[in-house]
Amino acid sequence: MNKLKEIINAIRPKNTIKVLSECSKVTPKEYWLRFFGTFLLVFIGATILYVNMLFALFIALLVTIVSNNIILIYRNKKLYQKHIQSQLNLYLNLMAQLLSTDKNLLQSFKSVVISLDSPIREDLELLIFEFEHSGNPNKGLDDFSRKYNNDMYLRMFHDQLKLYYREGGNTKVLNEIVEEHSNYMIAVDQYTRRKGYYRQYIYFFSMFVLFVPAIFLFTQRDMYNLFSLSMFGYLVNTVIICAVLRTIVMTEKDYLNDVLIDFN
Repeated sequence: MNKLKEIINAIRPKNTIKVLSECSKVTPKEYWLRFFGTFLLVFIGATILYVNMLFALFIALLVTIVSNNIILIYRNKKLYQKHIQSQLNLYLNLMAQLLSTDKNLLQSFKSVVISLDSPIREDLELLIFEFEHSGNPNKGLDDFSRKYNNDMYLRMFHDQLKLYYREGGNTKVLNEIVEEHSNYMIAVDQYTRRKGYYRQYIYFFSMFVLFVPAIFLFTQRDMYNLFSLSMFGYLVNTVIICAVLRTIVMTEKDYLNDVLIDFN
């Protein structure tokens, strides 16, 4: 029962719009235009393939909900995740470079923040605010690290910044952490690219499976109509479509997960 509630909440347009607005600035108008555009296209195609309009309506609604409320979220989260990673890498690089020129920690933060985009920019602004009002960067650094707690290199870098602030320091370790982080990002990018090829094959095979009925529709129309309008035909087509959609959803979910090492 709880699982069913989770699924219902996950596919509610209101929740989808909220998630999309947070990670990709999609407006409600853009979401609904995409939703009805997808529904119309799928409905037309399903009506041609499956003859029965009520069944086509069911298929169009199912495909539209899955593609716009689940798959779209996975794709936008992936893009947002890549944006976060690139911004964190930029932040680490700029901080290491500025501290290597003997700038103090607060001045370095203020110089770096203007080069960053949201949401890392806002996180660093909060850190600077905390630093200026408390006179100590530790709490701000800990809050920043906690928000992105799956990035071990960020935590290590911030631990070194605390040491740098307390004792002054050796920036060699900071530069080594930045280099390791950059190498890790390259490895993640290569890993994601390999999974991208697998993802393309899954989509190609899925589209082939979904359009197999078209072959029979144009070569054996009478037999196909007899089959597709039977209860057995509805059942088979529904199972095939649900299996394909599940495969695509699991593929997108796996594509989103590009963590090579679990640092938690």
